[in-house]
Amino acid sequence: MAKSDIDKIITSGSIRQKLLLIADDRAREHLSYDRLLTDFEHNLIRDSLKTNNEIKLWNLYIKFDELLIQSINNLRVLIYEFLMYVQDFKGFLMVWNTLENTEQLVNLSLHELKDINKRKEVAKDISKGVYLLLGNIEIDKEGYIEIKTKFDTVNKSDTPIRKEDSLTFVIDFKRQQIEKTATKYISWEAAIIDFMNDNNINIKTYKDILKQYKSLITVDFGIYKYKGMFNPELNGNNQNIENILKKYAIIPDLSNLKVDKKEYDWFKSNFLNIDK
Repeated sequence: MAKSDIDKIITSGSIRQKLLLIADDRAREHLSYDRLLTDFEHNLIRDSLKTNNEIKLWNLYIKFDELLIQSINNLRVLIYEFLMYVQDFKGFLMVWNTLENTEQLVNLSLHELKDINKRKEVAKDISKGVYLLLGNIEIDKEGYIEIKTKFDTVNKSDTPIRKEDSLTFVIDFKRQQIEKTATKYISWEAAIIDFMNDNNINIKTYKDILKQYKSLITVDFGIYKYKGMFNPELNGNNQNIENILKKYAIIPDLSNLKVDKKEYDWFKSNFLNIDK
């Protein structure tokens, strides 16, 4: 906001304009931005409020500000939680990709052994005593290894590997965490925006920070392979390829998230309740 506009509001602005200016200044201070007002200007506005109604409005706007900063701080924590889940998810995708590449490289070497029995023997020696993080090695009938990332309980070397230890299970769990947290975010954000609109407190700084946070939620995972998308122009009408691609349809789709009313109501009741 231009200094001339600030001076005009201080000297001749309406009560509402003055209170919104104070609210925006406090919002910037809360978020460690440069303030709009000096302490002197802030006190000029405060001291210009004389009537009981003006003082009552002042106290109400201070209450609004306290509720909003508390709510936005909770939203900020949720963003950190979301980004942590995203990084976990990407890390497990890298593990999956590494296991697939490892399987391919080993099988390329095994392919040089033309005798199937010899190939099986070598594959067995290779996999003996090997414990893969969230994976399990099996040998197929032609002597090639297959690194399983989806399985029920497996007994190997007297050490049971549970379904929960499979990479597919963990990746799907992380995907659900991302989707759940993103849904929670848009529900909480909607509650904050509705609160500002319902109370006619359009605080620019808070709306700007919400836009910044929203851009973090609409993250592009940038790993096309794990979107499981079938493109007939590239792949032709090949059902086998389409079935293979479905296996990789694991990237969460955050483009069509809907507000969860229970989360919305819970957040509004606990953090945006003016009567508390």
